[in-house]
Amino acid sequence: FYAPWCGHCKKLEPIWNEVGLEMKNIGSPVKVGKMDATSYSTLQDEWYPQKRKQNPKALIRPLPSQQMFEHVQKRHRVFFVYIGGESPLKEKYIDAASELIVYTYFFSASEEVVPEYVTLKEMPAVLVFKDETYFVYD
Repeated sequence: FYAPWCGHCKKLEPIWNEVGLEMKNIGSPVKVGKMDATSYSTLQDEWYPQKRKQNPKALIRPLPSQQMFEHVQKRHRVFFVYIGGESPLKEKYIDAASELIVYTYFFSASEEVVPEYVTLKEMPAVLVFKDETYFVYD
């Protein structure tokens, strides 16, 4: 996102332009662009970094079904899942997701959606899945 009034954005604009041009020149499938946050306020509200804590939906994606959970397992080697309702643990999970979102994937699910091989001793819980196995954080 780019905000015309933002000093950081103005400093980074030539760098991002150069990155975008270089990606295009090498035939990369990665597209680099800018979106004026003042013109696209709906998207800006959802994704702009300062807004992330106000909108955890931008960080933590719901897994509403077992099929969706299985799809995520096939698609991502490593991912985190919060299971449970509102709690202090969920607030910590949101904080962690806001710091680590660029490194991994964060989801939320109900206990019914989690595969049968997962054993949960208490709720709420945070699990990390990696290569067909999982670990429960205390």
